Amino acid sequence: MQRTFEVEKSQHKENVSQTKNLSVNEALRELVNHYLKQFPSLTLNAFSKRTKVPGTTLRRLLKEESSAKNQECAPHLVLNLCSYIYKEKRISHLLELVPGVLGDFLKKSFDQFIFSKDSSSHQLDLDLEDILKDEINYILYKLGANKLGTTRSEIHSVLGAMGINRLQKLIELGVLLEDHESGQIHSKEKNFSLSLPLAKKHAHTLIDFYKESQVANGNNLFYSLSEGMTLEGIKKIKDIEKDAVKKIHEIMNQEAYQGSIPYFALILSETLLPHVQSLTEASHILSRQFATSQNDLMLGTGVIQ
Repeated sequence: MQRTFEVEKSQHKENVSQTKNLSVNEALRELVNHYLKQFPSLTLNAFSKRTKVPGTTLRRLLKEESSAKNQECAPHLVLNLCSYIYKEKRISHLLELVPGVLGDFLKKSFDQFIFSKDSSSHQLDLDLEDILKDEINYILYKLGANKLGTTRSEIHSVLGAMGINRLQKLIELGVLLEDHESGQIHSKEKNFSLSLPLAKKHAHTLIDFYKESQVANGNNLFYSLSEGMTLEGIKKIKDIEKDAVKKIHEIMNQEAYQGSIPYFALILSETLLPHVQSLTEASHILSRQFATSQNDLMLGTGVIQ
């Protein structure tokens, strides 16, 4: 069965790469329909559970009227569907595998998170993502994902008795592995990835570990900067941040620097404008707001000094 779909998938890749002017939803609907035709016994509900994409979202996607370009599926849902259909969990490889408008959309959305196709081994595990939706599970797994793993003593120090109780459940699920001789506890997959919505949720979890009372110790860092920016300025800032992330990633992966202190770095930048689809749109919104303000001033009867 798997080999049969591989042949069909190859043919579909050629067809998609030759199709022009499709929206993301249209291309995604075509891909999903093609897959479901290959497995007629697979119900939409079962497909929804396997891909972790809500059934209502799938039904809306498969309707013709959902193909409007301004109603694109969220990037993480496109990633889930493509990962499942193409049977590729390695995100760096998936971005190279998916053709056409979907491939372009995935690269635009996730290429910034890939440092190198050859060195990046992070995988998208939809079953693991379900487990890590829980805050305690996430911290436990993050501790276990460190090169040296973690210990029951460290878990108790970080999460208390609740962490120890939850530890046993994750061991039973097989996502955490305990070496009884050394006492070390390791995550099943060291290099794991989360969807952007879940990563955003857990960013708040990590921020709560920031200890402002220990600034004098020199181990933590916190800056909050803001200013009205041009598109060129935002691009320059993002380039600096991406370069910094790559360097931090390289240091964290050097054995000489890997130790027993569970440490994290969180890099985040964003506009304060609501529901902005792109930097270009943000520029247009600001231009309209400025024009409106100018009109208000011109229509006023008072004198502004």
